[in-house]
Amino acid sequence: MQSPLFRHPIWYDTIMKVLYQGHLIDRYRKLDRIIPNGVKVVEHCCGSAQFYRWLLSKRDVDYLGHDVNPVFLRWASTMGIPVDSCDIVSGELPQGDWVLLQGSLYQFAPACRELLVRLQHSASTAVVVSEAVFNVGSHPSAVVRKIAHLATALNGRKVSFRFDRQKFRELAESFEDELLLYITGKREDIIVLKGLRV
Repeated sequence: MQSPLFRHPIWYDTIMKVLYQGHLIDRYRKLDRIIPNGVKVVEHCCGSAQFYRWLLSKRDVDYLGHDVNPVFLRWASTMGIPVDSCDIVSGELPQGDWVLLQGSLYQFAPACRELLVRLQHSASTAVVVSEAVFNVGSHPSAVVRKIAHLATALNGRKVSFRFDRQKFRELAESFEDELLLYITGKREDIIVLKGLRV
């Protein structure tokens, strides 16, 4: 059974707001400060393209959102948002200056590093990844814990792996000189990796 989180963009936005509360807009503002104007941004696992709708759409950027959820893609298209379907694990990746992945890396365990390398080779400047390092499944609120549990079923499969700060930092530091920036947050951390597309 698929989580309600992935059934419709309205559900997605509502549940994300409950789970992340004020941390979501905080993440968006940090990302907005990192990405410069005048670049092509490719966002994978874009969901409802909320970051684009709230902030990037007001900027001078060429945006393309990618997701595998047909409901989200149809909805975004009706909103005039440039989106397309893409399998980032094995499909051909679109090229961009800046490539973005928000809160989704855990879904690709245990091949997270391999995926990031693929993304690096599709980006001419940088790959930006934000990831939760605080598990809302252990939130003090029983309501939030229940919602988090319901939200873990992805396309009928339950994803149990989650990053904590140590695991995420170790992954980031494995890129050595290609790690350009590590930003520590209250609930999420952000890394910026060097793009390797020639």
